[in-house]
Amino acid sequence: MDRVRLAICLIFAAVVGTRPASGDSRKTLEYAPAPVDNPLKGLVPYRADVRDKFPHTLEFDYIPYSALAKGYDTFDWKPLERVLGDIASRGHQAVIRIFLEYPGAVSIAPQC
Repeated sequence: MDRVRLAICLIFAAVVGTRPASGDSRKTLEYAPAPVDNPLKGLVPYRADVRDKFPHTLEFDYIPYSALAKGYDTFDWKPLERVLGDIASRGHQAVIRIFLEYPGAVSIAPQC
Protein backbone atom coordinates (compact mmCIF):
# COMPACT_ATOMS: atom_id res chain seq x y z
CA MET A 1 0.00 0.00 0.00
CA ASP A 2 2.89 2.36 0.74
CA ARG A 3 4.27 1.81 -2.78
CA VAL A 4 0.91 2.78 -4.27
CA ARG A 5 0.82 5.99 -2.20
CA LEU A 6 4.41 6.79 -3.19
CA ALA A 7 3.60 6.22 -6.88
CA ILE A 8 0.53 8.45 -6.65
CA CYS A 9 2.54 11.21 -4.92
CA LEU A 10 5.29 11.02 -7.55
CA ILE A 11 2.80 11.18 -10.41
CA PHE A 12 1.01 14.11 -8.76
CA ALA A 13 4.29 15.93 -8.21
CA ALA A 14 5.33 15.35 -11.82
CA VAL A 15 2.03 16.66 -13.19
CA VAL A 16 1.75 19.64 -10.86
CA GLY A 17 5.44 20.51 -11.19
CA THR A 18 5.31 20.58 -14.99
CA ARG A 19 5.74 24.03 -16.43
CA PRO A 20 5.45 25.13 -20.05
CA ALA A 21 8.66 25.73 -21.95
CA SER A 22 9.87 29.30 -22.09
CA GLY A 23 8.17 31.39 -24.75
CA ASP A 24 4.47 30.76 -25.02
CA SER A 25 3.81 29.13 -28.41
CA ARG A 26 0.02 28.99 -28.16
CA LYS A 27 -1.99 30.32 -31.07
CA THR A 28 -5.60 31.38 -30.81
CA LEU A 29 -7.63 29.84 -33.60
CA GLU A 30 -10.42 31.71 -35.31
CA TYR A 31 -13.62 29.94 -36.33
CA ALA A 32 -13.95 29.16 -40.00
CA PRO A 33 -16.86 27.25 -41.52
CA ALA A 34 -15.84 23.76 -42.55
CA PRO A 35 -16.27 22.79 -46.17
CA VAL A 36 -19.15 20.43 -46.90
CA ASP A 37 -16.73 17.71 -47.99
CA ASN A 38 -14.76 17.72 -44.73
CA PRO A 39 -14.04 13.98 -44.26
CA LEU A 40 -13.88 14.16 -40.50
CA LYS A 41 -17.31 15.63 -39.82
CA GLY A 42 -20.89 14.64 -40.39
CA LEU A 43 -22.73 11.39 -40.82
CA VAL A 44 -21.01 8.28 -42.18
CA PRO A 45 -23.31 6.07 -44.26
CA TYR A 46 -22.74 2.44 -45.07
CA ARG A 47 -20.98 1.87 -48.37
CA ALA A 48 -23.20 3.23 -51.12
CA ASP A 49 -23.57 6.23 -53.34
CA VAL A 50 -26.02 8.32 -51.32
CA ARG A 51 -24.57 11.76 -52.08
CA ASP A 52 -28.04 12.92 -53.11
CA LYS A 53 -29.29 12.28 -49.53
CA PHE A 54 -26.67 14.36 -47.65
CA PRO A 55 -23.09 15.52 -48.23
CA HIS A 56 -20.40 13.17 -46.95
CA THR A 57 -16.95 11.87 -47.85
CA LEU A 58 -16.61 8.92 -45.47
CA GLU A 59 -18.26 5.52 -46.01
CA PHE A 60 -18.46 2.62 -43.56
CA ASP A 61 -18.39 -1.11 -44.24
CA TYR A 62 -17.81 -4.45 -42.51
CA ILE A 63 -15.54 -7.23 -43.79
CA PRO A 64 -15.50 -10.68 -42.14
CA TYR A 65 -12.06 -11.90 -41.11
CA SER A 66 -12.75 -15.16 -42.94
CA ALA A 67 -12.90 -13.24 -46.23
CA LEU A 68 -9.28 -12.16 -45.67
CA ALA A 69 -7.66 -15.05 -43.77
CA LYS A 70 -7.33 -18.15 -45.93
CA GLY A 71 -4.91 -20.02 -43.69
CA TYR A 72 -2.72 -19.60 -40.61
CA ASP A 73 -0.40 -17.20 -42.43
CA THR A 74 -2.15 -16.85 -45.81
CA PHE A 75 -4.29 -13.84 -46.63
CA ASP A 76 -6.36 -12.73 -49.61
CA TRP A 77 -6.60 -8.94 -49.71
CA LYS A 78 -8.89 -8.79 -52.78
CA PRO A 79 -12.14 -8.35 -50.78
CA LEU A 80 -10.63 -5.39 -48.92
CA GLU A 81 -9.21 -3.94 -52.15
CA ARG A 82 -12.65 -4.21 -53.83
CA VAL A 83 -14.33 -2.32 -50.98
CA LEU A 84 -11.62 0.34 -50.92
CA GLY A 85 -11.71 0.67 -54.72
CA ASP A 86 -15.49 1.04 -54.74
CA ILE A 87 -15.40 3.73 -52.08
CA ALA A 88 -12.43 5.51 -53.69
CA SER A 89 -14.23 5.53 -57.04
CA ARG A 90 -16.61 8.10 -55.51
CA GLY A 91 -13.71 10.15 -54.12
CA HIS A 92 -14.53 9.08 -50.56
CA GLN A 93 -12.50 7.73 -47.67
CA ALA A 94 -13.25 4.44 -45.92
CA VAL A 95 -13.97 3.34 -42.39
CA ILE A 96 -13.56 -0.46 -42.40
CA ARG A 97 -14.33 -2.82 -39.54
CA ILE A 98 -12.89 -6.32 -39.85
CA PHE A 99 -14.90 -8.58 -37.58
CA LEU A 100 -14.53 -12.11 -36.25
CA GLU A 101 -17.92 -12.41 -34.56
CA TYR A 102 -21.23 -10.87 -35.49
CA PRO A 103 -24.69 -11.53 -34.05
CA GLY A 104 -26.61 -13.97 -36.23
CA ALA A 105 -23.73 -14.59 -38.64
CA VAL A 106 -22.52 -18.14 -39.27
CA SER A 107 -18.98 -19.36 -40.14
CA ILE A 108 -17.15 -16.09 -39.83
CA ALA A 109 -14.05 -17.71 -38.34
CA PRO A 110 -11.53 -18.76 -41.01
CA GLN A 111 -11.17 -22.47 -41.67
CA CYS A 112 -7.45 -22.76 -40.82
